[in-house]
Amino acid sequence: MRYILFFIAINIFVSCSTSKNLYYWGNYENTFYQKVNKPGDETSEKHIEEIKSIIEKANKNNVKYKVGPGVYAELGYYMLAKGNREEADNYFAKELSLFPESKTTIKFISK
Repeated sequence: MRYILFFIAINIFVSCSTSKNLYYWGNYENTFYQKVNKPGDETSEKHIEEIKSIIEKANKNNVKYKVGPGVYAELGYYMLAKGNREEADNYFAKELSLFPESKTTIKFISK
């Protein structure tokens, strides 16, 4: 019984100290929440700027996490909505290079 409790305690301590984050998300959650709950140009632009900031920071050498799945695709979608087809295609290509499994989604978004 002691060994089982010891094993459980060790697993809890190890799991608490292990980083679960693989991706850098910055302030994505908050800006997306604001964009959805207070729709408008201002909140949309803040969210787009946050996505660009996430990409910039994650691509720096001092950040140990990479850009999360869907981030490039979402930014590409916003660029496409603004009429920037070339820029959107660049973001879609980056998404596909990092996450090839998103091919179907990218095809759907880019139509």
